[in-house]
Amino acid sequence: MEKNVGKYASLYGFLLNSQEEQVTINVGQIEEILGFSLPPSASKHRPWWANTLTHSHAKSWLLAGWEVDSVNLGEKTVFRRISEV
Repeated sequence: MEKNVGKYASLYGFLLNSQEEQVTINVGQIEEILGFSLPPSASKHRPWWANTLTHSHAKSWLLAGWEVDSVNLGEKTVFRRISEV
């Protein structure tokens, strides 16, 4: 079931269907999954990657049962599975 994650639904689906406990993914891969470019703030501002439900992009990973574990701005993001959704 797809939750209310707006235009980030494909990232939600990707993470929801992953069988891994941790996913390391680069900006290009995320954009390929989404089908559009991330906003410039994703590469410049660490708070964009905050694990907070107040942002639609963060909902895409949090509601899928994942959280950002670490981020190297403009390069790669590491998601890890969380125990409770």
